[in-house]
Amino acid sequence: MLEILNQLFLNHGLWALFVIMFLNMAIFIPPSEIILPTVGFLSYTSGSYLILAIIVATIANLLGTYVWYFVGRKIGYHWILKFKYIQKRFTEDSFHQMVKKFHKQEAHWVMVFRFFPLVRAFVSIPAGMVRMPHKIFIIYSAIGIIIWTTIWIMIGYFLGASFTQYKIYITLILVIFLIISTLIFHSRIKKYLRKKGLRK
Repeated sequence: MLEILNQLFLNHGLWALFVIMFLNMAIFIPPSEIILPTVGFLSYTSGSYLILAIIVATIANLLGTYVWYFVGRKIGYHWILKFKYIQKRFTEDSFHQMVKKFHKQEAHWVMVFRFFPLVRAFVSIPAGMVRMPHKIFIIYSAIGIIIWTTIWIMIGYFLGASFTQYKIYITLILVIFLIISTLIFHSRIKKYLRKKGLRK
């Protein structure tokens, strides 16, 4: 995949980055944890486009989040209460309370979830389902995406020539990071819901 990305970026530059990062949020592939370090490495070798690459990747990711945000707004959330899995874990009242909190009071979770692989795209759906105001959604999403994008691009940039030498190990580390972050995410959510009294 790294070789394919290299060719796309070399042949089409920032346009390729924009399309790929839009798809990263819209259809969840290719992984940003692979795209962004590659962009950082290419910025290092070319000696240019570092800041512009961060800006383009961020804007593309933000636009991609709206695909699932609007899907969420379209389907709403009331139908979820019909699932037995949800009924066993939440009372109807506690579920509505959780929705209300996520709408505005706990909207910062949109930013937090942007730091978790896979979940960072899916969080747009519940935000849309509870009809989170656009201004709040875009602000918290932008903060999370900017931080995530900058960190991963800078990893590739500062590794420089070492990026190609250690790319196999970097991929392995990313897989481990994905597994650990998923487990942490699941644990934190369960603890948070219990603390707020929103789970049976």
